[in-house]
Amino acid sequence: MGKRLGIALALLLMLTLPAAAEMAKGKVKEVDKAGQMIVLEDGTKLWVANNYLSELVVGDVVRVIYENRGDKKVVTEIDRRATFMDGTESTNFGTRGN
Repeated sequence: MGKRLGIALALLLMLTLPAAAEMAKGKVKEVDKAGQMIVLEDGTKLWVANNYLSELVVGDVVRVIYENRGDKKVVTEIDRRATFMDGTESTNFGTRGN
């Protein structure tokens, strides 16, 4: 009985642990709105929610936090960045004017 309880608690703990977040940074090479995916210049493929996709374009420099879910890297947070003439970067510089 005690052994079964221990195994059950161990399994429960494993299932409740959050997925480990990872970070990627780079320039957007491709935006696939139909597939809800972006590809960075280094070939990293990231799946992105529609609300992020509407503001991303090829050439944007981004820093993303993502989780591995199966064989996909799913973005949980994204910062678009602009590089100023002095080399410093801004973060989340908002939507583009049309």
